[in-house]
Amino acid sequence: MSLRRAKTWSDSEVVVMATRTVVTGDRYFAIDGKLLEIKRQLRQKDGYPFDPDRLERVLQDAVEGRFNVSVVFDLDAAPYCPEGWTVESHKPGGSFVWDPSKVRLHFEPEHSFGWRIDGFEFLKRSVSVPAFNANLLDGLLGRPELIPDEWKGMNIFFPNTVYRIGGGSPCIRFLGYNGEVWGQGEGWVAPGCDTFDEFSTVLVRVST
Repeated sequence: MSLRRAKTWSDSEVVVMATRTVVTGDRYFAIDGKLLEIKRQLRQKDGYPFDPDRLERVLQDAVEGRFNVSVVFDLDAAPYCPEGWTVESHKPGGSFVWDPSKVRLHFEPEHSFGWRIDGFEFLKRSVSVPAFNANLLDGLLGRPELIPDEWKGMNIFFPNTVYRIGGGSPCIRFLGYNGEVWGQGEGWVAPGCDTFDEFSTVLVRVST
């Protein structure tokens, strides 16, 4: 799998200008102590125990005074299309404010028995569930710190965008973890071309 840079996400926030506060005494030393602990962790010989990319992003937000940032994905934008590919279909999805509690992984009944499903049937069934398009896939690849750890080991498909590679069969893209980084791949959805196993799932919206 190969990572692709996100093109469809933006940070959205409400900024409230506050009176400057002089930080002294116990509060100063408490904040300074936390900063020193971060530096200590970064200097450990066996490496930083958490995600340094996420740390850098969070610290940059803090430096700029952004403490209430929402990540918004534009699911109406034209989808990213790799060179040599064409977009067969793309179902817009509006603006989606990222909240992992508002999404879930959808599995087909056959998957509970470890059975495989034909790619064409897999795509046809996805029409009946509130799935996402590939803009969310590329958005999450651009902000991998947002992806829940429990998704590792799954091939998570975004069937509301269907592609065709060259003159080949149609395909849909998935999000997956290769043991080191999050990346993307594709599954063929023409009759008889590919099968989707019990690790193949569709990301869907949670009904409210």
